[in-house]
This record gives sequence, C-alpha cells and structure tokens, in this order.
Amino acid sequence: MANMDTHLTPYLGSDLTGFNGATTKPWGYVDLIVTFGSEETAKSIRVKFLVVDCPCLYQCIIGRTAIADLIAVPSTAHLKMKYYTHKGQVANLHGDIEAARRCFDAASKGKNFIGKAPDPKKPKPSPETPPKPSPEAPPSLPA
Repeated sequence: MANMDTHLTPYLGSDLTGFNGATTKPWGYVDLIVTFGSEETAKSIRVKFLVVDCPCLYQCIIGRTAIADLIAVPSTAHLKMKYYTHKGQVANLHGDIEAARRCFDAASKGKNFIGKAPDPKKPKPSPETPPKPSPEAPPSLPA
C-alpha cells in the first residue's frame, strides 16, 4: 500500500459524510479488474473504487454501477447474485451467512480471524483449573 498514491486517480468531488455526521476526504479512485465466480462461470469486469481512510467493517462495497456492468441481479434476502457469464449463461454466486457472521464479529472486535470457526464442543480449560503437566515434563522440585 506504500505506492498506492501512484495508482490513484485524484478525487475532485466534495468530502464524504458518514451516517454519524463525520466527514472525510477521499484519497482518490483506483480502477481494478474484479473477477466474480470461478472457472467456467468466472466473469471479470473493471470496477472503479473510491479509496477512503476510515474505520469500517467492510473491505469494499460493490456499487450499483459495478452490478450494472456485471449485468447482475443481487438478492440480499437470499445471499445470492445471478449474472450472465461471457458465454451468455446464467451463473449464481452464493453467500455464506455463517462466514459472513464470523467476519463481521472478527472485524467488529478488531480481530483478523476469518477461518473455520473453533469447535464449540471442545471444552476450554477453566481459569480455576491449573493445566496438567505433560508426561514428558520433568517433575518440579520443591523449593
């Protein structure tokens, strides 16, 4: 990200105002090729992102213009998006609500854990119980 300034197109608009009333000046625009889907259903389009320095739970937001360029129909209720591939076939992207919740929880707590969730059935050691020594560990000497 150190060389980000060399890839940014200057932003000439006004400052952005958030839902909380705070304003911020965007750094600029960056054009990136984004691929939706995989293998035979993959479709790549150029997306213009507005780069802003602000705390947010999202890495990026795909806007209406990108969805229109993709010729897609998103459904937030179903966590799905349908779009036409370059071959003219209809492809589906499916969201994962459990992964989305883990990402949201991790981001809102300032953590970067997005992998597989820990097994809730595995008991965690309680703070009152001292850990058991391993069989290979030498016995502790009395003081």
